[in-house]
Amino acid sequence: MSTASLVALKSRIQTLAPGRVVTRSYADFADRSPADLAVGVFTILSLGETSYPDEIYEPGRFGVRSIRVVGQILLAEDCTGEDIEAAEESMMDDIRVTVQDPLPADLFGLALVSWQQSGQLDKPYGWVAA
Repeated sequence: MSTASLVALKSRIQTLAPGRVVTRSYADFADRSPADLAVGVFTILSLGETSYPDEIYEPGRFGVRSIRVVGQILLAEDCTGEDIEAAEESMMDDIRVTVQDPLPADLFGLALVSWQQSGQLDKPYGWVAA
């Protein structure tokens, strides 16, 4: 997945989850606006590349690019743990829709392989990492 593909992924998420904020620059909760956090923020991060053909890098040949999409959301102070989980699940629904076929050619091979969530530990904040 090239840098252009990361931009294409950002556009796809923005299109399929229009109520969310989507960015390529990570920031801590404290550095995000409450208004953005209220609707949920997705950040697309590049984690590098592995699995080159024949396990040897050759210019012009690509391996498998690992990316992470981090979702951050802020709920009301009096929210419950179940509220946090529901908000996180909603964010994951947006990611699931994003990686479903049919994918555009510039996102060929995009797949959701795992995800984590806050486990209610950061109330009233919720987060997912996929």
